[in-house]
Amino acid sequence: MEIKTIQEKTSDILIVEKSKFITYFYPCDNKSEAERIISEVRSLHPDATHVCYGYIIYDESLIYKSSDDGEPSQTAGAPILNVLKKNALTNVICLVVRYFGGIKLGAGGLTRTYSNAASNCLIKCNIVNLIDAYSFEIRFAYDKTKIIDKILDNEKYVIIDKQYDLNVTYKIQVLDEASIDLLKDKISYLNVEFSNKQLIQIRK
Repeated sequence: MEIKTIQEKTSDILIVEKSKFITYFYPCDNKSEAERIISEVRSLHPDATHVCYGYIIYDESLIYKSSDDGEPSQTAGAPILNVLKKNALTNVICLVVRYFGGIKLGAGGLTRTYSNAASNCLIKCNIVNLIDAYSFEIRFAYDKTKIIDKILDNEKYVIIDKQYDLNVTYKIQVLDEASIDLLKDKISYLNVEFSNKQLIQIRK
């Protein structure tokens, strides 16, 4: 399954009638991460008049959420969210921070401006696919490290974490289950412990 998303945080600034609109796009994979990002942006702009946002996340089910944050109803969060929907993006949050410049834009003006702010920033984003992958851990004795590192020196395997305790633990990411079975065959004689595989999604 391939889903369109963004690769990294991106920002842009739009000035309309002396009001400043600062837009942020973030990759975002679950609700708790979305709430953390919203808090982070609010802390970056404590004096902002509004921090409006929209996000679409697949976190067990498809979640849509938006906020006008004090702007007239449906004039800020909804236009932002519509930009994400029209571009078929998932696992992404867009926030638009407004510093009021003293001139009211009206409901129609606000809707257009928030939509334009999100659309302009999206043009700068690196669009990628969110694809299925697998992660698992292997645990082994220290004296096996050198030979296991040599076997894992292959583009099929991405070591995303290493821990050194009583034993060595590697967290590994692969794109297909066959690569896990192949690794098990290659190191079966080394007395390596494998954890259960987990289905994950990665940006590629």
